[in-house]
Amino acid sequence: MTAEGPLALEDRVLDREAIGRLCVSLIAAEQQDLLREGRVGHHQMIGARLLTAGHPSPDDLLIDEDTLGLDSLLMLSLVTRVAGFFHLSDSNTEDYLLVRRRLGEWVDLIDHHHTLMGPKARFTFATSGSIAGPKPVTHGAAALLSEGQAIAKILTERPPEVRRVLSCVPPHHIYGFLWSCLFPSRRGLEAKQLANLSASGIMRHARSGDLVVGTPFIWEQFADLDYRLPGDVVGLTSGAPSTAETWRCASALGPARMLDIYGSTETGGIGWRERRDDPFRTLPDLACIRDTLSRLGRRLDLQDEIAWDKDGGFTILGRKDEILQVAGSNVSPAAVREILLRNPRVRDAAVRLDGRRLKAVISVAEGADEAEIEIELRATAARHLPAPARPDRFRFATQLPRTGAGKLADW
Repeated sequence: MTAEGPLALEDRVLDREAIGRLCVSLIAAEQQDLLREGRVGHHQMIGARLLTAGHPSPDDLLIDEDTLGLDSLLMLSLVTRVAGFFHLSDSNTEDYLLVRRRLGEWVDLIDHHHTLMGPKARFTFATSGSIAGPKPVTHGAAALLSEGQAIAKILTERPPEVRRVLSCVPPHHIYGFLWSCLFPSRRGLEAKQLANLSASGIMRHARSGDLVVGTPFIWEQFADLDYRLPGDVVGLTSGAPSTAETWRCASALGPARMLDIYGSTETGGIGWRERRDDPFRTLPDLACIRDTLSRLGRRLDLQDEIAWDKDGGFTILGRKDEILQVAGSNVSPAAVREILLRNPRVRDAAVRLDGRRLKAVISVAEGADEAEIEIELRATAARHLPAPARPDRFRFATQLPRTGAGKLADW
């Protein structure tokens, strides 16, 4: 593994600190999957380890069975996840992850991979988790860097100046990657990961000059806080459609600017706006020919129906499929229903959105023990569904509610 010479940062996508946060996030995601299956304990989660007094630097974190609860087979799964995200096979460096057992050594290896690959580096993200399973989506560095330049242009076109990034979004998701890894790397800014903090904890970290990166769900968690952001803070929301409640909660905090970004894992960022009633404007790096969008010549197929106005802005009319977004995750109500129907005492079920969470109505036999069935259904949901896809409220009836026309009624 030798290189002709290190590339300047402007020829690479990420700085070393951003690579480290991505590694931590990928390890945490792997552990979360194993925790849900009961194969690791809470005390072994990487977040808990990094908060321990014995770890002054994340670089010193050991990546072994004693520290993270990963035996040799589980370690292979983790290595596959990290190597696949960064496409380490493109530089034949993926096997070195198996012999390097400190987080800092992994970061150095991936940084070296980026030195070798330069702007040809690739990254694979996963869609946010419709029940059919996450879908891998690969983006090349050129397209990501193009979007990064568009992001910088939006943020620098008028005050305030952004001097630090506070992210409440996992950095291995494309939204978190673009705004909390790529953007600060390219601008030489400090970035902090706050995804595991409470709403009040996040606000306590904010200071003048910050860009606070969140989702509608996160901004709405601030609703009950008697708090005002320091001056010159920029707020950002994406990952799910913003609502009137999102804008009300954000405005109450008093950011100097509030940006709403529209896009997806498949397309990256598409549009942005600063007021809820405004149309979205396309990101400045996109080309639009006959209402078809492209980035660096690659056509971008949108998941939503959109309507263009005469000034080149657009509004979102709704999704082309039947996928809902709950707390920034894609959820299929039909797939959730199929999980609930696995219970032999459930005759039928319906699932729909109820504010920010799902609700379910369950058809059972007359006289059935509804409390016992609800316990069973919640346990089944916990085993088979990610948290955003689990119904938060159950109602029981002998038949599903119907309108006079025979269509499913609300409950």
